[in-house]
Amino acid sequence: MAAVALRLAAFPHAARLAILALAYFAAAKASLVFAIPPGYATAVWLPSGIAVAAVVLWGTRCLPGVWLGAALANFSVNLSIPAAVGIATGNTLEALCAGSLAASLYGRSGEGFRGPEQVFVFALLAAAASAIAATVGTGALWLTGEIPRASFVAQWYTWWQGDTTGILVIAPCVLAWAGAARLPPRPMHRHEMGAFALLFVLVLALVFTRVPVDGATRTIAFLAFPFLAWAACRFSERAVTTSVLAAAALAVWCTVNDRGPFAGASLNESLLTLQAFTSTAVLIALALGALTRERERALRTLSASHDALDEAVRAQGIALGAREQEFAQAQALAHLGLWSWDARTDRMAWSDELCRIHGIEPGAFAGSFAD
Repeated sequence: MAAVALRLAAFPHAARLAILALAYFAAAKASLVFAIPPGYATAVWLPSGIAVAAVVLWGTRCLPGVWLGAALANFSVNLSIPAAVGIATGNTLEALCAGSLAASLYGRSGEGFRGPEQVFVFALLAAAASAIAATVGTGALWLTGEIPRASFVAQWYTWWQGDTTGILVIAPCVLAWAGAARLPPRPMHRHEMGAFALLFVLVLALVFTRVPVDGATRTIAFLAFPFLAWAACRFSERAVTTSVLAAAALAVWCTVNDRGPFAGASLNESLLTLQAFTSTAVLIALALGALTRERERALRTLSASHDALDEAVRAQGIALGAREQEFAQAQALAHLGLWSWDARTDRMAWSDELCRIHGIEPGAFAGSFAD
């Protein structure tokens, strides 16, 4: 994915806009499968994360591609131009607000979140930007007569939850894979990652593929949390975000097919509950991952400072040795010697030249003042 992002960055601007619009349109059509009547608001909205990641990576010049993809996708629902234009405008404002501000948190060079506080700020940005899209989009539907006033709140909340979760799950994953490649994992880490992947898949299958019995079975969904913490504390941001995305995709598929702890109610209610759970899980995983990377950066900085200090001490030692040698040569030329006395310990110290003057082997004298 990183190679794909680099190739896209080299494309002409018009080509990038076309690719972004096509990606947004395809993701929107896939997400609208889960929409509630009349077909615009959905609890699963992948394009919001794609649009925010595009703004972080390419800047605000990519916004026309976001608007075009959103307008085409929403026009295909009911062939309503006013509704499509209003919704696309809201989606574009969402990407503009969240992407522009998230770029300062994440960094366009792909260094990732630099601390857990930045993850929480990013989550707040996602929630606020999604509220803009939900308000503009639902308002456009109400003004055009697509929805009645009585369903405004339900439409708004479904819209907001879908967009917020889409930003939290999709955008970090795209940014992690589009950023600079990290060093390959050590052999031990590769074995650990293999064990993690196997156990994680088994737990996800145990949690989300079972037939729901009652509401109490929802508690087993929290079995996924230790594995997300494992990934966040041990692996790279790519591994963390990909694990969250894979778990979210499996959970949605199982819930739609009436499986897992969140199934049982209406499809939209089940998906909304699942998305709230997913948002919480990804927020914890991203915060733990950022905290781990912050600690690793601090350790690397400390190690580099320690190495620099050792190098400085070695250099000072070499310089001091050279000065002592020059001082000894000067004493030999002048045929002068020096002595020092430590009054606290009553120990005398003679220079080598002073020892020679008195016929003593250099370094052999070590006594008190009386001696």
